[in-house]
Amino acid sequence: MDSTPNFDTPEEEINYWKKAAIDYIKQRDEAREELHEFTSSSKELELELETELQQSEKKLAEYRSNCNRLQLELDTERKKTLDFYTSAST
Repeated sequence: MDSTPNFDTPEEEINYWKKAAIDYIKQRDEAREELHEFTSSSKELELELETELQQSEKKLAEYRSNCNRLQLELDTERKKTLDFYTSAST
């Protein structure tokens, strides 16, 4: 199934193919521009996500440190309480 029209003159065919070439070039240029925009926005998003990940990892390290400190404090207070009750009962 050929979609190429029949031409009455060589000039008609030339004009048809020139227009088709111009249309394809325009589509190619638009696709390139869209690809460039997509690539740029992807890089920006990647940088934002990397920054967010680093911040989250830093927060997580802080939370873990606080958790460990609080666990040590809890263990110390438990020992003090146990020592108090042990010495009070003797």
